[in-house]
Amino acid sequence: MSFTGEPAGGPMRYPIAIADMTCGMYAAMGILAALLHREKTGRGQILDMALFDSQLTWLANVGSSYLNARASPQRCLTHLIEKEREAEKMGGAWRVKRCRFGGYEA
Repeated sequence: MSFTGEPAGGPMRYPIAIADMTCGMYAAMGILAALLHREKTGRGQILDMALFDSQLTWLANVGSSYLNARASPQRCLTHLIEKEREAEKMGGAWRVKRCRFGGYEA
């Protein structure tokens, strides 16, 4: 959450379950590959999926920029503020709140 939210504000939670959706897409591709393998060889496959691993794939550009140029990510996703307001109108609670001990909660 270090690069989501307003440039001068605190972090903001991404408004959709991106890790869940990404892991689901990767699982679907893995299932298709396993089915093709079974069709060709008659042997099954094991899929081992992790939300964290799937979510890391979204950080490829950020990680590459840091490793190659030591460029830290900037908070430039201010369009999330609009998504948060839309979610609040529909009853969703997407706001990240500052806790008494100084951390954040989503």
